[in-house]
Amino acid sequence: MTETDVTAVPLALLTDRIDRLLPQTQCRRCGYDDCRGYAEALARGDEAINRCPPGRDETIARLARLLERPLLPLADDLSPMPVRQTVRIDPAHCIGCTKCILACPVDAIVGAPRFMHQVLNDRCTGCELCLPPCPTDCIEVMPLEALWQDDDARHGRQHYQRRSRRLAGAGAGAGAGAGAGAGAGAGAGAGASAGASAGASAGASAGVGTGVGTGVGAGVGASSAGAAGAAGAAGAAGAGNGAAAATDAGGTPGLSRMHEADRLPQPSRPRPEVPSPAASRDPLIALASADEKARRLAAIRQKLAAGKRP
Repeated sequence: MTETDVTAVPLALLTDRIDRLLPQTQCRRCGYDDCRGYAEALARGDEAINRCPPGRDETIARLARLLERPLLPLADDLSPMPVRQTVRIDPAHCIGCTKCILACPVDAIVGAPRFMHQVLNDRCTGCELCLPPCPTDCIEVMPLEALWQDDDARHGRQHYQRRSRRLAGAGAGAGAGAGAGAGAGAGAGAGASAGASAGASAGASAGVGTGVGTGVGAGVGASSAGAAGAAGAAGAAGAGNGAAAATDAGGTPGLSRMHEADRLPQPSRPRPEVPSPAASRDPLIALASADEKARRLAAIRQKLAAGKRP
């Protein structure tokens, strides 16, 4: 492949070719979030070919051939890594915090909160990303004798992509559920407020009219304050009936019919006559005329005055 051939390859296709040459440990030592990010930077020509410690000299040589660049040693700011390694969790010190599970890019650690975790050696890429978050330093690195093969790189890419899709789907589902719940709650609240306001307003108007009509029809000599109080009480009752009607319109069957009789004008009832205090004490005095009352009072006073004389 010549330099002209490299520049003629579409960027996406060139990125795929570079990505297939990387070890897919997803260790982030190159400075990118994953191997795909490093491949994209190489395809654009923005990065050097010697920033993959897990790939060592072999990966650098393969990248140099593909991109037709000169061979370079591993970058000075990077340290060489073993050809292949895995990690082991000490069961005596694992507290089940799940921090290593969240850090693993290929789902190679399994476990549950407050239970001991376990490493799946056939998935572990030896990226060491689980070491920094461990609060008890119960994870140790173990080198392996078997070399990292192309099949291992392909499996690592598949596990990483599967995990990325799972996390993306979970985040999108949670966001959509929260948005739908908030929208439904706001809509329900707005509908309830509108229904309650409309029902209360209509009920209050009907109640005031009923109260005034009842007060006038009764013909009782009530004061203006009493008439206002009766109208207010009737208005409150009407407001309650209106709110019930609004609730019925929102989906409660038969509730408006239950309160229909309460909203209709009620016939006026005459107020029973209450006897005066004087009549309840002495009926004879209540029936006597004014002159008779004065005569009897004078006689009583005369007797009292005669009794006081010596």
